Amino acid sequence: MTSFEAAAFRGARLPALIAISGLVVIFWSVKGTKGAIGALIGGSIALVFFAIHLIVSKVTRRADPAYVMALAFASYFAKLLVLLLFLVSSAGTKAFDPIAFAVSTLVVSVAWLAGEVLAYIRRG
Repeated sequence: MTSFEAAAFRGARLPALIAISGLVVIFWSVKGTKGAIGALIGGSIALVFFAIHLIVSKVTRRADPAYVMALAFASYFAKLLVLLLFLVSSAGTKAFDPIAFAVSTLVVSVAWLAGEVLAYIRRG
């Protein structure tokens, strides 16, 4: 039997990748290359962050709950710090569209979570 994390990853990656692909095409057609790059960066960040969460969950599955909570908080704050550093370093950049970045991050997050929920329902 496969782990929940593997099932969640299989269930979530396809909706997230479809969302990224669609958003890249949409923002490319609306805002050009900078829109496509913003969509790709935003969607990729969301996908990687959620994948990291599943990896941490799998690694700590049988660990002490206090350790799991500490590692979950550390992972969460590390991801927030990385996102903050990225946002600060790219403030005012003309390399990508910030609206495409923000919208794609949110849409891919919702797509990933919906895929995880469906994987959980199908597995249960």
